[in-house]
Parts: sequence; C-alpha cells; structure tokens
Amino acid sequence: ALFRGLSGHTFGGQTCRLKISLTDSFLPENGGSRIMHFTDGIAVEAPDSDYDLEIRMDVAEFSSLVMGTVDFKHLYRYALAD
Repeated sequence: ALFRGLSGHTFGGQTCRLKISLTDSFLPENGGSRIMHFTDGIAVEAPDSDYDLEIRMDVAEFSSLVMGTVDFKHLYRYALAD
C-alpha cells in the first residue's frame, strides 16, 4: 500500500530490483517480503521475480527510513538493517 500511495514519487532516480524483507516485532504476521523494481526511481511491485539486492529490517526502522529521519547507512552501522 505504501508504494501504491507513492506511485508518482521518484526514489532518487535509481534503477534496481530490490527485495524488501520486513519483520514486525509487535505483529509478526505483518512481516514479509516484497520485490520492487525501480526504473528511474519509479517503483513497481514485481512478485516472484528476480532481484539484485535485498534489505532486511524491522518495520519501525523501515518507517523511519521512508520518512527520511534516518538513512540506510546509519541503520546498517547500528546493526538495525542488513
């Protein structure tokens, strides 16, 4: 739903195939993975497709990342993301 809501947003003009794997420490059933294809920054969900890289983190850190309050480098440095 997040990426559908941000369908007109460009994510840094990047092109890649990304698997996003999230855990939810409050509601574990909300955790899971999605594969997103970014073309010139535009995200499209691509279930069951190949991906170039994967990021893993809790939904709390992902929310902070999406809101721009923290960058991935800092989450990785503090072992909050892989």
